[in-house]
Amino acid sequence: MRRLSILTLMLLCAAVSLRAQSLDAFKQRLAEPVAGAALFGRAQVTVTEHGDAVTVKRGALHGVMIDAAPIPDLIPVLSVVASVAEGETRVENAYRLRLKESDRLKSTANLLRALGGQVEEKEDGLVITGVPALHGGAVETQNDHRLAMSAATAACAATGEITVDNDGCVAKSYPRFWEDFSSLKGEGL
Repeated sequence: MRRLSILTLMLLCAAVSLRAQSLDAFKQRLAEPVAGAALFGRAQVTVTEHGDAVTVKRGALHGVMIDAAPIPDLIPVLSVVASVAEGETRVENAYRLRLKESDRLKSTANLLRALGGQVEEKEDGLVITGVPALHGGAVETQNDHRLAMSAATAACAATGEITVDNDGCVAKSYPRFWEDFSSLKGEGL
């Protein structure tokens, strides 16, 4: 993952969290913390700076249409966000996700269903209907690093514990993921 993607992932974890999250370890990656809020489009996410700390607090999340063509690697984690957004989110132009480490459309749909999400798999996309919160459960990563990281994001929006079958698969793109994820501070994790 590139730096922006790492930051995006951590911001999304915090943005779906049931409680405000402190991103102290990522402050230096945010040249201007408020600019990070632009990553969320229509989402009402509050990004505030308190001295050396940056806090992200979830607000209203609304379903959107996502064109997967320019951002295929973000679709699993954005689908997790969509699963707790109000209304319907459509992921389109995503057929090439079927050709990744796993069939990421199928794997993402299975991940969401395993955690209480509502999703319909299409040939080249997903239709996700938001629920108030995900519940706990077990996620099969298919040895896909993006699915493991998406499951961690889902844990931020879940009322129960989430386990993954292969946490080591994140080493492919982000060896420090679990350390960085653990650095999120908040009662929701």
